Amino acid sequence: MPSADSMRAPTEAEIDAAETRLDRKFHPDYRAFLRGGGDVAGAKFVEDNGDYFCIADCGEVVYWSHNGSTDERWPSLTEWHRQVCLERK
Repeated sequence: MPSADSMRAPTEAEIDAAETRLDRKFHPDYRAFLRGGGDVAGAKFVEDNGDYFCIADCGEVVYWSHNGSTDERWPSLTEWHRQVCLERK
């Protein structure tokens, strides 16, 4: 079970350190997601039943299905969250 500390939102310094460690700049949408309580140690994707949603460097979210290629994509993390997480419930 995760500890309370591992579930807290990362600080700006921790996000900066993750960028340095990974040698890449995070898209502003992804930084906002992390500040909202995302896991700073996690990757830039979400897994769902063997399928993946990945945030590209440009901020676009791309869907990778285990059943084959797909053209599903969203222009931003905000739009992906609205359509996939809020509207599909």
